[in-house]
Amino acid sequence: MKTKNKESLKKKPLVINELIGLIESGKPIPADQIGTIKKILTSYDEYIDTDGEKSLNEIFKVTSDAIWEWDAKSNNVKFSDQLRNQLGYGPNEKINNFDFLQKLFHPEDKTRVLKNLVDYFKNPVGILTFELRLKHKDGSYRWVRNKALANVGENNRVIRMIGSQTDITIQKEYEEDLIRSELKYRLLVEHQTDLIVKVDVEGRFLFVSPSYCDIFGKSEIELLGNKFMPLVHEDDREPTETAMKNLYKEPYNCFIEQRAFTKNGWEWIAWQDTAILNDKKEVIEIIGVGRIITERKKAEEELKESQKKLKNIIENSSNIFYSHNTNHVITYLSPQVNDILGYSPEEAMIEWMNLTTKNAINEIGFQLTKEAIKTGKVQRTYELELLHKSGRKVWVEVREAPVVINGETVEIVGALSDITERKKAEIALRDSESKNRALSEATFEALFFTEKGICIECNAASSRLFDYTYDELVGMDGTNLIAPEFKEQVENNMLGGYEEPYEALAMKKDGTKFWAEFHGQMYIYRGKIVRVTSIKDISERKTNEEELKKYREQLEEVVKERTIELEEKNKQLERMNNLFVGREFRIKELKDKVKELEKKSSS
Repeated sequence: MKTKNKESLKKKPLVINELIGLIESGKPIPADQIGTIKKILTSYDEYIDTDGEKSLNEIFKVTSDAIWEWDAKSNNVKFSDQLRNQLGYGPNEKINNFDFLQKLFHPEDKTRVLKNLVDYFKNPVGILTFELRLKHKDGSYRWVRNKALANVGENNRVIRMIGSQTDITIQKEYEEDLIRSELKYRLLVEHQTDLIVKVDVEGRFLFVSPSYCDIFGKSEIELLGNKFMPLVHEDDREPTETAMKNLYKEPYNCFIEQRAFTKNGWEWIAWQDTAILNDKKEVIEIIGVGRIITERKKAEEELKESQKKLKNIIENSSNIFYSHNTNHVITYLSPQVNDILGYSPEEAMIEWMNLTTKNAINEIGFQLTKEAIKTGKVQRTYELELLHKSGRKVWVEVREAPVVINGETVEIVGALSDITERKKAEIALRDSESKNRALSEATFEALFFTEKGICIECNAASSRLFDYTYDELVGMDGTNLIAPEFKEQVENNMLGGYEEPYEALAMKKDGTKFWAEFHGQMYIYRGKIVRVTSIKDISERKTNEEELKKYREQLEEVVKERTIELEEKNKQLERMNNLFVGREFRIKELKDKVKELEKKSSS
C-alpha cells in the first residue's frame, strides 16, 4: 500500500503551492485528489523515503501557510505542521478538535467567524474568506487569514472543508499603523488652520482641506476639478504664474504671496508649493500649504509708514541718533551731529570715546555701555561731556538700548540730546542753592522744604528746634512735628498753599509741645514746585502775652472796681449838688421877697 501511494504521488506531484492555488481558485476539488490531499494533511511524513516525497515534505516545511481539513461528521481538524508553528504548539500536542480551536478564537472575533461559517454552510458556494485572531500558546494573539472550499454531499450539505491559513499579524500591525497614521494625517488636515490644496499641472483642484473650503465659503464639490487661478487677484496672477515656474526645476518648490477673494473679501495668502514628481522627474501634481497673512501685510504696510515717519523724525529732530558695534565703533550718525558737534557723519565714524573729554563722568557712561553689551539689557540714562570740532565742550544726555539677536548683543542704538544750556543752568542753580543753603544754615529759624507734605530738605536750625537729626527729618511727614490738636489745621494750610503767618503747637522728638509761628510759601527748588516753611519758636512771646493778658485782666478788674466807686461818689456829689443848688434857689427867693417887702414898706 505504501509503495502504491508513492507511485501515485510520483505520477501526480501535488505540491503545497498547487494545493493552496487550488483552494484559492474557488474551483471544485477533483474527487480523485481528495484522498491525496487528505494523506498530505495527515500522513505526509510517510513519503520521506523517496526524493520526490522528501521534496514535498520540505515544501510544507518552508512555506508559512498552513493547510487544513475539517470533517463535519467527526468535528476533527487535520492540518499541516505550519498551523502548529503558527500557534506555538509542538507535534505531539493534540489540538486537532474544532471545539478546542474555538477556544483559541479571540472573544471579539468568535461570534463574527461562527456566523460567517453558518452563513456559508447554508450556501456553500465559492471561497469562504475570513480573518480572526487566534490565541498563541504564549498567551498572545496572532492574526490569521483563512480561505476555504467546501466539499458537499447530498442536499448540498457540507461534509468537509479544505482550506489554507496565513499568519497576517505583521500585515495587520502595518495596517493598524497605517490606519493610525492616516487618522492622524486626516485629523491634522481637517483641524489644520493652514490651507492645504493639491492641484494638477493645469491648476485644477484635486484636494482641498476643510480650512480652505471654510475660508472661501465653498464646498469640496464646488471646488474639485475647477482651477484655482480665478480666485486670485488680477494683479497677482502673473506673479503667481512666474513663481510657479520654479516648481519645474530643482528644488521643485516655490513661495508665493497673493491676494485671493474669500468669503471675507480680499485676503493676503502666503503659499509654500511643492511639486510631486513621477519616476521620470516630471511634475504630475502640486501640493500647496497656505496661510492667511492679511494682518501681517497690514503690519508691514504700517511698518513702512512708521519707518517713513521715523526717518522724518530722525532727519528733523534736534537729537543725534546713532549706532555703534560691540567694539564701540560708530556705524551710524544722523545729520544732526554736524549741528551739535560740528562733524559730518562720515568724519565722526570713529570710536565714540575719542569724541569725549577727560571728564571723569564719561567713565560712568562707558561702563554702562559695556554692561548693556554684556547683559543685553537697557541701562539707565547717563550724561557725557563731548568735544565740539572747534574745541568747546558740549554736554549731552544719552539714552541707548542693546540690539540682541539669538541671545547675543550685536549693536547699540541710541539718541544724544544737547543739554549744554541746561547744564549751565544747573551749575548756576547749584551755586544759587549753595548760597541759599549757607543763608538758611545761618538763620535761627527752622526751614523746611516739603513736597506734598513730605520733607525733602531742611536746615541745621530744624534739627536744633525739634531735636531730630537731619537724616530723621528728611523723608518725614511734616505733620509729625505738629501737636495732634493742630494737625488738621496745619495739613490743610500746607496742602492748600496758605501763605499767611499762623500759630500752632509744634512737638519735639520727646513729645514736648511748644508754640511756633509758621509761615509757608511755594518755591521752585531743583526744578520742582515745593513749599518752603519757616518755623519760629514763639514760646517766650506766648508766655509774655499770657502774662500781659493777666495784667490786663487784673487792671481791668481794678479799673472796674474804681469805676464803681467813682460812680457812687458821683451820685453822692450829684445829690449834694442838687441840695446845694436847691438852697441857692431858696436863698435867692428869700432875698427877692425881702427886697419886695422893703419896697412896700418904704412906700
